Amino acid sequence: MRSGAFLLCALVVTVGIAVGSGGFTSAQADRGVTVEVVGDGDAYMALDYPNETVERDGVVNETISLQFVTVTNQFPENVTLTVDYTVRGEPGLSTSDDNETTLGVGESTDVSAPVTCPSAGDYDVSVEFGATADGPGIYAETSDDRTVEYEVSCE
Repeated sequence: MRSGAFLLCALVVTVGIAVGSGGFTSAQADRGVTVEVVGDGDAYMALDYPNETVERDGVVNETISLQFVTVTNQFPENVTLTVDYTVRGEPGLSTSDDNETTLGVGESTDVSAPVTCPSAGDYDVSVEFGATADGPGIYAETSDDRTVEYEVSCE
């Protein structure tokens, strides 16, 4: 009986060594990293935009440019920056567009929305925007859209 049990144990150990345990010797995984973008100078994708209503003057039937954000790339790599924005206001003032550009390390760009005055008068306009940065091993996006308010006076 003892020799039978010994042979059975020896057989189980031998089979276990020959087949292996099914354990891992190494593993590799790609994991995404989400970075919250904030509007301060220490952020990787720094956003500088006005927090107060901006007053602008325009001329009827001429396009004015509403510069609403300056973005600075503070990542250690070049990134492709995309700013999606929507302009809301009186009829004739609404446009929507996006702006895409590549920013090198430490570079900044101003993003503007074109608006044409349809007639003389004062208009309340808002530009709502969000931004993403995409590069080698880098992806960041604004967690919430930002809004810049304007009072446009057309003559």
